[in-house]
Amino acid sequence: MRTTDVDVICTTYDEAVNKRKAIMSLAKLLGVSPEEIIEKLQQNGRTISAAEPKLRKKPEVKEPEAPKEETKESPKAAALPMPEYVQDILFKEFGTLERKIDDLSLELEKTKEHYIVLKNYLFGS
Repeated sequence: MRTTDVDVICTTYDEAVNKRKAIMSLAKLLGVSPEEIIEKLQQNGRTISAAEPKLRKKPEVKEPEAPKEETKESPKAAALPMPEYVQDILFKEFGTLERKIDDLSLELEKTKEHYIVLKNYLFGS
């Protein structure tokens, strides 16, 4: 497991309201067992409360599978639901990028105006 994965695990767990759900979502997202997530949390100073419900795997009920058609518009990764915690982090980053784009667009407009003034002065349109 990468260091960035451990950082995401700790941050997500710390910010989660439902710690059990966070552990289960992280395990599913990273393709590891919930016990591995708990181990990483404990290695990084998090105490997992004994009052929290036990993490156990639900028995999987296999349904007959219909043939799956993969298209370019629906890659395999998109089939997995995105955990709310991950979605919150991504929305925060998205908002930050939007504000940055707005600031840069404003700066671009001011630069264009300055360019036009200098061009008109130098070449007299």
